Amino acid sequence: MSDLPLIVTDPEVLRLPSIKVNPERDLATLDELVGNLFQVMAQRQGLGLSANQIGSKLRVCVLAMAPDSPICLVNPVLHRVKGS
Repeated sequence: MSDLPLIVTDPEVLRLPSIKVNPERDLATLDELVGNLFQVMAQRQGLGLSANQIGSKLRVCVLAMAPDSPICLVNPVLHRVKGS
């Protein structure tokens, strides 16, 4: 959707904590959100996009690491590995 906002530099928005996706509560909106994320990412020729960049507080992001294998991450958790 080209009418969705795309926030790329606003630290007040991008640093806000996201909300963990709850399948019982969020399943109905998750499909549309993921579709919008992939569409905006493709329109902007991006490699990745998070839900907060289009105005959603849900903890979801999409990545296009390989041309034909885009992926969606729901509730991702990053861990720092000691020594790296």
